Amino acid sequence: MKIATQLTDLGLQYILTILENESYAILFRNDHFSTIWKTNDELYSLVTDLGFKRRENIVWQKIKSVDGSQDIFCDGMFEPIKFTEEQEQEQEQGQEEEEDTSRRTLNEEEIHQIENDELLAKQLQEDEDHHIGNTQKEKKIREKSNRKQQIKVMYQYQNRITKNKMNCGQKKK
Repeated sequence: MKIATQLTDLGLQYILTILENESYAILFRNDHFSTIWKTNDELYSLVTDLGFKRRENIVWQKIKSVDGSQDIFCDGMFEPIKFTEEQEQEQEQGQEEEEDTSRRTLNEEEIHQIENDELLAKQLQEDEDHHIGNTQKEKKIREKSNRKQQIKVMYQYQNRITKNKMNCGQKKK
C-alpha cells in the first residue's frame, strides 16, 4: 500500500521514540524538507507553507497523524490556535491563491534555474574539455620526451656495444 504522505504511523511513532524532548531534526516528507521539534513528547513541524503567509500567528503544526487530518496549528509558544468558520474559509481560499501564485512563480523560477544550470553545465564541460585537451597535450609531450630519452639511451647503449666490439677486435690483433 502506497502512502501519499510518505510517512507511516509506524514511522511517526519511531520518530517520536528516537527524538529526545527539546530537540530538532530535519524530516523529508511530501517531497520537501521540514524542521521538526519535539517538546513535551509531542512532535511539531515548522510551518513554511506560503498558504499561511497571512497568518503570522501560525508557527507550528502539531503532527498527530500521517495524513494531517488530526494535526493542530499552534503559535510560537506551541499553544493551539482556534479558527472560526470564517477564518477557516479565508485560510483555505488564501492557501489556494498562494498555491496558484507559487506554482506560477516556481515555474518561472524553475525555467530560469534550468537555463542557469544548463549554462553552468556547458561551461563546466568546456572547462573539462580544455583540461582534458591540455592533459592530452601534456601526455603527448611527455611521451615524445620519453621516446627521445629512450632513443638516446638506446643510442648510447649501441655506441658502448660498438666500442666494446672495436676494443675486443683490437685486442685480438
